Formats: sequence, C-alpha cells, structure tokens
Amino acid sequence: MADLRANVKLRKANLDDMLKVLTWQNAPGARQFCRQPETISLDDHKVWFEKKLAARSSQVYIMTESGQDVGMLRLDQITPESDQYEVSLIVDQHNKGRGIGKAAVEAAKNLIKSGTILAEVLPANIVSAKLFVALGFKPYEHPDGGQWFYFQTLKA
Repeated sequence: MADLRANVKLRKANLDDMLKVLTWQNAPGARQFCRQPETISLDDHKVWFEKKLAARSSQVYIMTESGQDVGMLRLDQITPESDQYEVSLIVDQHNKGRGIGKAAVEAAKNLIKSGTILAEVLPANIVSAKLFVALGFKPYEHPDGGQWFYFQTLKA
C-alpha cells in the first residue's frame, strides 16, 4: 500500500460539511462500531454538529486526500482542565482500507502539543485496534471498561 501521509491532510470542519459528515456516518455498515449504532436523524445531527463546531473542547477536522474530502476526525478534550483528548474518526465507505484513517490519526498526533490522546475501540473492531497499535498507541484499562488505547505526546 502506498504511503498516504503526504497526501492526507486535516482541515477545520465548517457548517458546509454537515451533510457530508452525516452521509458518512449513516452509510451502510458505518455505525456498527459506534457507541450509538442507530441511524442518526438530520435534526439530531445538525444539533450535534453545530455544538461540536462551537465547543472549545472539540476540534473537528475533515480528512482530505489530494484535495478530496474523505472522512472526519475529531479530538474532544476529556475535561476543560485536562490534557487528555479522545480521538474519533470516520472514513468515507468508498475510501476504507486505503490507510486514510491511519494517516489522519498520525497527523492528529501532531495537533496535540502536550498531552494524551485516547481512543475507545469496540472489541469487534479489529481493524481499528490494529491501526492504533501500529501508530504507537498502548492498550489500557479504562475505569468505564471497554477496549481503550492511549498515546502520550511529548512536544517541547
């Protein structure tokens, strides 16, 4: 597989991305590894998306490859005073399996100057678990249970 790191970029999401993100999130099979596997309504998505874009504790990015939008990556600060961020991502179903998610998470690691990036991976999501391990994330036991991984950034 070609190394996509140079071609995959993250740009700040905006309101114009709302319907595209909803389409990715409701694509066949996309919800199977989500905490909330139900299809998302437009009204619910609109409220959620606007809230995430406005929140100081959330960073929402659109993954692009060679100028084409191919997914979304989000970093949510766990608490306002913490240096811990949970990463979430979704890749357009037509671009899965190409290493785009991996390249985007690699880029996201550089967005956190100092802190810890956390990722919850549902047990059946073997592909994502392998992705995070390959990127240097370590497994750990979260107090709420589940399968979690962490990466400690060490920026000067």
